[in-house]
Amino acid sequence: MFLVGLNPYGIAFSVGLFGADSPRANPRPLGLNGFLDLAESVGAAGVEIPVALLKDVSDAEVNRVCARLHEKGKYAILMHGISWPDLNGSLAVAERFGFPIIRLHMTGILCGDRSKLGAEWPRLIADARAQLKTFAHKAADLGIDVTIEDHQDLTSAELVEICGEAGPNVGICFDTGNPLSVGEEPVHFARTVAPLVRHLHLKDYRVYWTADGYRLARCPIGEGVVPFQKIAKVLEPFGPLPASIEPGALSERHISLLNESWWEHYPARKTSDFAACIKFARAEAEPDDAEWRTPWELERDARAVALYEIDELAHSVANLKELGIMPA
Repeated sequence: MFLVGLNPYGIAFSVGLFGADSPRANPRPLGLNGFLDLAESVGAAGVEIPVALLKDVSDAEVNRVCARLHEKGKYAILMHGISWPDLNGSLAVAERFGFPIIRLHMTGILCGDRSKLGAEWPRLIADARAQLKTFAHKAADLGIDVTIEDHQDLTSAELVEICGEAGPNVGICFDTGNPLSVGEEPVHFARTVAPLVRHLHLKDYRVYWTADGYRLARCPIGEGVVPFQKIAKVLEPFGPLPASIEPGALSERHISLLNESWWEHYPARKTSDFAACIKFARAEAEPDDAEWRTPWELERDARAVALYEIDELAHSVANLKELGIMPA
């Protein structure tokens, strides 16, 4: 069983992270305190918090926020990205609020599509790896661990290699939905990274087959294709691990891996491994005429989008309890 908590990116519109500073911004976002209230209401064993939600906390409020983050031994993980501004500033935030782990993503690539960067990909990933090593050493001096996420940009083998070169305080944040974004079957991915996994994002997807590959669309955890019980079995010897509920983004992810160009800059892979991914995705695909768009993609109003997110969270909690992943 995991220590199941909450990640704000699965309810990013409701919290006020997604759509901010745009004409479609949520007029009544939950913000930091509302998010912590929601996490408490679902019985979360901990939370992950992006730096963006903490930047406006006053000195007078720090102690109160810290008490909420760490009460009763709950886990607390800070979220940032190498591709975001002020990477080093996240260390100061981690110290200020007592975060023992900082979760990073290496690049801004989504859908596994490195080809969009053309010749820039090798330079981008080399620079990110160099930044990670420097950052990890600074974090180690402060007693802080670092995890890197499979953020729809890296394969399982690459994550293992990057952790090995970055330092002993570097591990993996395993997002259970994202192996499909880089053409890997989820359980195979889990087996490869298992010894280095420090925490998880519990994400699920429904699969919609296309001429170029497949579309991944969000759904409540436990109602898509991700085999959570099999993954839990793989990771059981390394637990109990923090695992944050994080339904997918409000916008679909199209994985065009049946296009030859998509594979540009990927390392060589066993045909059998790729075949396992395709077989898995095809077997679990939704009917061709099934609706995959979210209320955001259908341009519904703010209330409809927020209700959709919160409803999916409620169904996710119920499903995880039914699966035995979260205490009843």
